[in-house]
Amino acid sequence: MCGLLHRRCSSGIALTASLFYISNFDRMTFAYPRRTTQQERYIAGTELTPMAAERLKNNPGTTRSELVFQYGGIQESKWCGLRVDPEIGDHF
Repeated sequence: MCGLLHRRCSSGIALTASLFYISNFDRMTFAYPRRTTQQERYIAGTELTPMAAERLKNNPGTTRSELVFQYGGIQESKWCGLRVDPEIGDHF
């Protein structure tokens, strides 16, 4: 009896985690470049810059991919500590 209950609990946790992942995948990532068949997924982040937030407020149907395109597209960047800074390159 105890083993059956443990398996059901584990299955419930796995199902809950899977549904959480699926529900957040599209919210937390976006496909880019837009309107092509060769898109890649990028992490969207949780906060917009003030300019992007204003643009999204004035154009509520704008997607994250369209916002990125309107601000110059994906830039090659290097990871630098707690932020991405395209100006720094390999220097830490």
